[in-house]
Amino acid sequence: MIQQPLLSVLIVLFGLLIRMGLSETPIFEQISSRHERVRHPLRTAFRMSPKGIILAWMVATQDNSFTYLFQTFITAYVENQLHLPDSVMLTTLTLMGLIQLVAVPAFGALSDKIGRRPILITGALLSALYGFPFFWMLNTKSPILIGVSVILASSIFRGAIVAVQASWYTELFSSKIRYTGFAVGREWPSALGGVVPVFASAVLIWSHGHTWAISILIIVFSLLTVVAGILGPENSKLELTDINGDLTRASLNETTINAMEEPGTSR
Repeated sequence: MIQQPLLSVLIVLFGLLIRMGLSETPIFEQISSRHERVRHPLRTAFRMSPKGIILAWMVATQDNSFTYLFQTFITAYVENQLHLPDSVMLTTLTLMGLIQLVAVPAFGALSDKIGRRPILITGALLSALYGFPFFWMLNTKSPILIGVSVILASSIFRGAIVAVQASWYTELFSSKIRYTGFAVGREWPSALGGVVPVFASAVLIWSHGHTWAISILIIVFSLLTVVAGILGPENSKLELTDINGDLTRASLNETTINAMEEPGTSR
């Protein structure tokens, strides 16, 4: 069996090999050819598209939190609180991943037809409504109901959000700061998501084993995405070159420079 550190190294090396064979997107190549790259993309992204970043944070907070909650905390909960064998969650997580292989592309294709926001908002609303029934099904200790509860929560409801978030993030930002805006909006909340299992465990102890507080946490995170979907734009029918995010033409001109002046400029 391959040890975890070696496996991590192999994954990184594989990613580097793939990256070496990838070219820049046509939009970024056009910006480079016109010498329109921004000098300070991070500062520019926060100054010119704060709304886009905040909206992305709201959605990513739910997604990252639910990832660790459903795959880490719930595994420990089923084994330690419900005293069921680890095979229950092992089977459930395997089925969850297999169903996501179908659900995520299906929701993504549907979002191309009806838009990102309807899928995003629907997935988040169903997650919020499911906050309490989720634990009711878990606490039956029925392996079948446990499997159904986790698959609905993660593969279907969260799967709908996962399916559209990458496209929705991309369509929040102008081409000149899209890479930076996407990265900041998507990845910074990961730090919060990583502590959710610890926080949920502490809440479980504080509530003497009752799960109502965790259900409320699920509802709150879900409503963040609902609000973001309502406030966010629907740009799925636009060309990426036509999306300006929060940027105005004047502000774009203020932040662009000739790339020859600073070869190390970023996207």
